[in-house]
Amino acid sequence: MLLGFMIGIGIATLMAALGSAGIYSSSWLFPLLGLLLGYFFSQFKTQLDLANKRIQQLETKALKIEQQLNQLNEKSHKKTAESIPEQSKTIDLVTPPAVEALPKVASLPLKSSTATQQTVATKPVEVSYKPIPKPSQYAPIKPIEPNFIEKAFQAGWAWLFGGNTLVRAGIVILLIGIVFLLKLAVDNGVIPVELRMLTAGLAGAGLLAFGWKTRIQKPQFAWALQGGGVAVMYLVIAFSANYYQVLPKNIAFVLLVLMAALSAIIAVKQNALPLAILGFTGGFLAPLLASSGSGNYVALFSIYLALNIAIAFIAFQKNWRSLNVLGFAFTFVIGSIWGAKSYQPEFFSTIEPFLIAHFLLFTVIAIIYAHKQAVKMNDYVDSTLVFGTPILGFGLQYALLEDSQFGLAYSALALGIFYIGLAYWLLTKKRDTLKFLGECFVALGIGFATLA
Repeated sequence: MLLGFMIGIGIATLMAALGSAGIYSSSWLFPLLGLLLGYFFSQFKTQLDLANKRIQQLETKALKIEQQLNQLNEKSHKKTAESIPEQSKTIDLVTPPAVEALPKVASLPLKSSTATQQTVATKPVEVSYKPIPKPSQYAPIKPIEPNFIEKAFQAGWAWLFGGNTLVRAGIVILLIGIVFLLKLAVDNGVIPVELRMLTAGLAGAGLLAFGWKTRIQKPQFAWALQGGGVAVMYLVIAFSANYYQVLPKNIAFVLLVLMAALSAIIAVKQNALPLAILGFTGGFLAPLLASSGSGNYVALFSIYLALNIAIAFIAFQKNWRSLNVLGFAFTFVIGSIWGAKSYQPEFFSTIEPFLIAHFLLFTVIAIIYAHKQAVKMNDYVDSTLVFGTPILGFGLQYALLEDSQFGLAYSALALGIFYIGLAYWLLTKKRDTLKFLGECFVALGIGFATLA
């Protein structure tokens, strides 16, 4: 319910920022609707948990029954083997062959009045013995997989309460406090802005250094400190350049690129996914929190491009899908919001290169992830990146070229050729583990060619 309420507030704020009228003017409806949806979702989740629990109980009972059947079968085999002589263990207990009819009895003459002798001439029967087959293994009952909302909620809950809860919550509160402190620094302080920015930057560097020093003794504690330090330094650089204009934009961009590279290196070196997520989240949020409202979209998407290049570098080293999806979500969600609110046709020449660069970058990340994941399981693709990138990318391209006569047709044709060529390259590599990814690209290529 709390999550639904927060999402409702976010939607209401977005609608107010976009200046929507009509039903959207009643912004209080969205938080209320979020509460109601959250309530119904919680009730549904409760029933789903009960059903999953019942399925697990039935699965446990099925396994016990299977074990009992196996034990009875083994005892039956043992008794059958003990009761049959060695020379007779050719009897077919399942489907015995038909026994030939016995010949008639031949009678002999009587030798005395009190005794008779009869001889029965029979033909020996040779049959085969087959062991009783064991019952087939019961297929395990697969529980219902949680949906993407449950997975996101579980991931956030596990990150916050999975260990060092106080430290992680403290880092989040610290970042919020740094944001408010920096925003109020000029209006209510006596110390010069440059000195305040330098002090905050040194505090972030101190967190990073102390976390690095304690990475061996207390790794999770150290990861939280390092992630917080990196995020603080992101904020300081972004505020200094965008909000207070005390740092030149080109120098700020270089510093942000260096911070992204530093985050990638220390995260890979320590195999610390929480550190990478915390650091890159601060990097993606920094230009938004520090925005002065000037609408400098080139600086925004340049920072995002540098961060996503760092994520691609990490993708070569680690199979961190959550980090890939983090960059994908921030880039396309923020890009879509900016486009709906601020895009003008004269911005096309500067926006189109960023869209193409991010499209190619996330396609490469999807291929890298499938290649590395194929070591664990065959025919695996990350559907979020493989299909989400062309769908969202072409949707943004549609918004850019909506008034063009043949621009969308050429764009769809280019995407069709690109995906067909990419599929040909993957399928001719003779790698069975990438066959399914190549078939997905074939489908995308045919789809965009047909659309063209």
